[in-house]
Amino acid sequence: MYFNVGVRDQERPGGGGHPPDFYLNEAGLEVGLRAMLQVTLDYLLGAGQL
Repeated sequence: MYFNVGVRDQERPGGGGHPPDFYLNEAGLEVGLRAMLQVTLDYLLGAGQL
């Protein structure tokens, strides 16, 4: 499972991957966490089963 929540800060330059100048904008982490938790709960609780 892969979620792209876009935590790269548009105002700070940085290369791909994790170079020394990589900066993570932590504002997107809550969105990603909530999305992954919801998918996990849906799976564990059997939501969407036909």
